[in-house]
Amino acid sequence: MISHCVLCQTPGHSLVRIMPPTASVRALTIDGGGVRGIIPLRFLAKMQDILGSACPVQDLFDVAFGTSAGGLVVLKVFYQRRPVSECEEKLNNLMVQFFANHPPPRTIWSKLIRSIRCWWLDGWYDADFWNELLREEFGSDNCLFDAQPVSGIKLAVTTVAERPMLLTNYRRVTENSLESGHYHVYEAPDRKSEPRLWQWATSAAPIFFPPISIPGVGICEDGGLKHNNPALICRAETQLMWTTSPVPGTLVSLGTGKTAGQLRRSRPRGFAFRLYDSFLASMDAEQAWDDLLGQLDQLDRRNYYRLNVTFPNREPLLNAVTQVEWMQRLADDSAKVHVPNVLSSLLIACLFFELSSPPQLVDGRYHCHGVIRCRLRGKQWIETFGRLHPEASAYLLGKSQLDASPFNDAICTSCARYCVPIRFILNSLDSTIVLSLDLGENQVRHFGGSPLSLRHIVQRLGLDLIGCSRLAKFPARSECRACDLRIHRKAAPGSQRSSYKKRVRFI
Repeated sequence: MISHCVLCQTPGHSLVRIMPPTASVRALTIDGGGVRGIIPLRFLAKMQDILGSACPVQDLFDVAFGTSAGGLVVLKVFYQRRPVSECEEKLNNLMVQFFANHPPPRTIWSKLIRSIRCWWLDGWYDADFWNELLREEFGSDNCLFDAQPVSGIKLAVTTVAERPMLLTNYRRVTENSLESGHYHVYEAPDRKSEPRLWQWATSAAPIFFPPISIPGVGICEDGGLKHNNPALICRAETQLMWTTSPVPGTLVSLGTGKTAGQLRRSRPRGFAFRLYDSFLASMDAEQAWDDLLGQLDQLDRRNYYRLNVTFPNREPLLNAVTQVEWMQRLADDSAKVHVPNVLSSLLIACLFFELSSPPQLVDGRYHCHGVIRCRLRGKQWIETFGRLHPEASAYLLGKSQLDASPFNDAICTSCARYCVPIRFILNSLDSTIVLSLDLGENQVRHFGGSPLSLRHIVQRLGLDLIGCSRLAKFPARSECRACDLRIHRKAAPGSQRSSYKKRVRFI
């Protein structure tokens, strides 16, 4: 929402839509895990390698949530929009620099002193030094609502005050009446009350660091205590970001490693050990992912992905900086197998369908004319998707093949945008539209939130169907004449082309 004209500064509210009304939400969540935060960066790096330098991986997502080290990755990659390779190098150097200044105690005496210090100061490490490193990395006075070179990605970092809390860079469009029992979103009344960016990146992990005090928020601890995997809270919060209350059509959850399995215990454990196990279970990222999948039906699960690595033995400690290279190799091995399929879904999620005119009621049936668009640049999408799926042949409506190729003649020669006009006929406004892409080898992927009803698409686009012949509230947008001409030619009946006659004047 813009409160003043950007040219003359005249007061007045203007709503700018960054996400197309009929596009599906693409979400990313990143777990906490200390130095294991390098693992999600390796998955993102593999995506970037496949995409190429001309297509930043940041353009594949609308929402990004992070916890602890995952929050730091979210801020570096998506807020600062730095290349993934640079973020990986920065995070690695940050960890090495910090832990080099805090070597592990080697003698019994030094361990005793460190333990007393941990008890007295409520933290194993020097939080002041860590905070100073974060100030150098993110700036001492930068806030999330400061001007950014590219806008559109909604970010959130989890923390725990009196209850779980989200620190965000967006304002909700609707409120959650049930929020009080689940989590809270902090909204600063002014810039002075807004937490600084380096504070958002701070990880107050229990034992390692003492709780931190954030002005306007309170005493905060590591968000991993409640939502080490923020996927569940991300799906709930996404419905409050837009007026249409969408849930993520595609969600990618990046983990920081898990063990191969839990060994059975032959003898019962004491109360203290059972309490400790219960505490660890509350931070179990894999269990949180299973809980999320348990809320979805089979149709919704198809585009929810979990990328993670499995450690052969015990998980490395949060401060195991000497094992970073080994963890990177594990992540690379997993990325080679799983990332291409995830990236295919993200690229397909960039496609969306919109009506170019209101459906026309002819002989009791609705004639629909529209266009398939892409949220990436046309050339980028075709080149990348063509490398992953060179056998992709055509778009489908249900099981019927449309006269439209995902590659051939799909880019407008004038504006270079992706533009594939299509037309079809439906029996009613409540008829189901299932648009999909034939990838060959008996593979079909839905896109654009399919299946949807025609009525739903009409409502999303704000069309006014009075007699199905006039358009009163079609969304304003900067159009291209060449695109309009292509869409009009596709919509025109074949008989119109043959009835055209050229006039010749003789002098």
